[in-house]
Amino acid sequence: MGEQNNVAVDVSALGKQLWLIKVPKNLENALLKAPKNSPVGTLTVTRQSGKKPVMKFEPSGSVLNAKSGQPDGQALCVAEHYSLDPVSVDRQTLSVFSETDTPPMEVESGSSGKEHGVSPVSALGSVRIEGCIKTRGEMRPPKSTSYLKLKVQEFKQQNIPTKLTKLTSEVNNYKPRAHAINTMGLAAHKGQQQQARVREEVGVVRDRIFKAFELHQYYNIQDLQKKTGQPVNYLKEILTQIADYNTNPPHRFTWELKPQYRHYGSST
Repeated sequence: MGEQNNVAVDVSALGKQLWLIKVPKNLENALLKAPKNSPVGTLTVTRQSGKKPVMKFEPSGSVLNAKSGQPDGQALCVAEHYSLDPVSVDRQTLSVFSETDTPPMEVESGSSGKEHGVSPVSALGSVRIEGCIKTRGEMRPPKSTSYLKLKVQEFKQQNIPTKLTKLTSEVNNYKPRAHAINTMGLAAHKGQQQQARVREEVGVVRDRIFKAFELHQYYNIQDLQKKTGQPVNYLKEILTQIADYNTNPPHRFTWELKPQYRHYGSST
């Protein structure tokens, strides 16, 4: 079996009766922001014969004036008084314990504490039972217009964006330009190309084609159009008279001069 560690627990305050009170979130934040060791408020108990006692909690000035942690330093939404309805806890066993950083006894350096009867856990701090919970309750804010105004103000503060856009330098404003201005140059260039491709005489175009085929045996229609500068349809009409169109590999989709127009030197 595993090793068991015995932790020393101080149970001298086990018979002390405590109250467990649930507080609103805003009041909790205000209590945490209040100065240490300062009074947090006053609890007033009004007893009436034959009725349950009426309890009212009034926060102190330090709690009412507690500021939020936001940069604007707004005060927290805390009401001037709260009602408390306590209920006895009989069917449950609830306890409160605390742990401090002070060990219950000094432990020599390099020692694990087992020689003194203290476990490593208890050597880190002492555990103490603060008491048993016998009464529990919940603080409720008043149903008044003043508290509703505080809640409205709180909701407005929560809706304020935490990140805002800030201009660090001047912004250069540019006037919008129409898309047609950017395309006018391309349209003019295309127009010049179309004007340049004017049908010339058949003999002139044939001479250009023959001159091109002196360099290569096969040409596609796009390359011939660049060399002759003629429209595609007009160029095809002339090619059908002096060249053949290859539809089979390895020179598929290319033009080649007809045999009677070929003049290639014999390979040496």
